[in-house]
Amino acid sequence: MKRKIKCAIFCMILCWIVALVQLTMTRFYVNHNNVTQAFARNQLVLDSNSTNLPELSQKGGMIKGHLSGSLSPEQQKQLASRLFHAWGGVLQSGQRNDSYYVAYGYTSGISFYKKINGQKINLNLAITYNEISDETTVYLGIPLLKTDF
Repeated sequence: MKRKIKCAIFCMILCWIVALVQLTMTRFYVNHNNVTQAFARNQLVLDSNSTNLPELSQKGGMIKGHLSGSLSPEQQKQLASRLFHAWGGVLQSGQRNDSYYVAYGYTSGISFYKKINGQKINLNLAITYNEISDETTVYLGIPLLKTDF
């Protein structure tokens, strides 16, 4: 009996150590991952008046990028998922409207968050399309977007 208890305690401690290492590594990855590379991998051109990128994961803010042409609803969802993944996060929910797509996600790599409907949110993405200029605009807010899109 004592052997089973010792084994259970050892497994529990090991799980906590793995969780703490994962949290630490994710925060390190997010703080040192270049946001510009994540946008470039998805052919997004960063807007010149976006928030200072190195401070984005520490203080929050917004970045804006452009992509020529329009995206299908499935491509918009895939883009949101890829951008969230670049931050070490996951897409939690998305909503589609006639004129825009909004997605919410969470990463443990960013220490602050907002609780919305009981879920932790610290990544917010909006995708809009301008028919006149044939351009898709992507807004990424941390923890939430605080601008019109």
